[in-house]
Amino acid sequence: MTKLAIARSTAILLLALNIFLIGFMYLNKPSRLIGPRNLIIEKLNFDSDQITAYDILIKNHQDKIELTEKKIAEIKNILYSTLNDDVTLEFKDTLISELSGFQSKIEDIHYEHFRDIKMLCKPEQISLFKDLTTELTDYFSPKIRRKR
Repeated sequence: MTKLAIARSTAILLLALNIFLIGFMYLNKPSRLIGPRNLIIEKLNFDSDQITAYDILIKNHQDKIELTEKKIAEIKNILYSTLNDDVTLEFKDTLISELSGFQSKIEDIHYEHFRDIKMLCKPEQISLFKDLTTELTDYFSPKIRRKR
């Protein structure tokens, strides 16, 4: 066999392997990669009307979370800027207390969001929703950082 024939055979083999791997990755995409929205729609078997209502719920949920996170960022900026000043411990504690209140509000927003999703469910979907509730912490928990 000549070098040219070996090179052609290798190129064809690599091309076929790449096509196979791309197809495999595309067809076996984990649900988590498509996002929580699509995962919830899939798990609860929402119809088109439910999806439309769910998209409205998502937008409202995102707006509430974004507003609350902006308030948290503002308070954190104030808190950490006090490191350059002589402030009382009482003022620092007040800011930290406000932060905890807003974090509590975020959890309440998430909870209400899923109550609203449950209300979208038809009676035959309630058991699917109950199964989903065992996975909810995965959707909103911050990622645990690994030690380096």
